[in-house]
This record gives sequence, C-alpha cells and structure tokens, in this order.
Amino acid sequence: MAYTRGENRVAAFICEPGEGFRTVRVNNRMLDIELGGQRDVVWRVDQAPAREASWYNIDDGGAITTGPEAIEFADAVRKAQDRLVIRSGGVTARYSVAGSTAAIDAVFEACGIATPAE
Repeated sequence: MAYTRGENRVAAFICEPGEGFRTVRVNNRMLDIELGGQRDVVWRVDQAPAREASWYNIDDGGAITTGPEAIEFADAVRKAQDRLVIRSGGVTARYSVAGSTAAIDAVFEACGIATPAE
C-alpha cells in the first residue's frame, strides 16, 4: 500500500494479495457521506486540467475506484510534482504527493503492473 497525506485525509493506493491492484481509496472523515452507491468526484494533479469521475461510496465518507480507472488515477499521482486536489460533496481536499512516485511504483511492482510509460 502507498498513500499520500493531507490535513486529516489520506489517499491510499492498495494492492490486495491475489487480486492485483484493486482500489484507490480517498478516505476522509470530514467529507460528507453522499447518499446512494456512488459520488461525483473532481480531481486534478498540480495544474493539470480537472477530471470528473464517479466513485463508489464507503461508509466512512470516503470513496473507492477500481480497475483501469484506479490505475490511471494512481499513475497521474505518481507523475505529479506537487499536489493532488479532490473535490466531492462540496469539500475540497488537498494532498501532498511528495515521495509518492517511488511508493506507487512499489505497489505497481508488487501487483505485477508494468509502470505506465512516462
């Protein structure tokens, strides 16, 4: 597992044993819990254009994405120079990406995922 940290927030990149790279989890008790199975998320790294997504809600107010979308998200974070910003439920969360390239690369390697081309 690799993660980036923000103020009372954690964005985690997880490889589940035997399952490969399965989830990216943005966990923040401060984010409101939206009703329904999914929530709209807008995210960006550094000054890149914002991307919109729909992630699955989890009970503690965070969100999960899986599969190719999770890998794409993790790859964007590993290439970032400064920060990750996520907006969901009217709350904006900012994360430092310091050290995340090596940490996410290690998760990709542990999951047998080829590091996407630069």
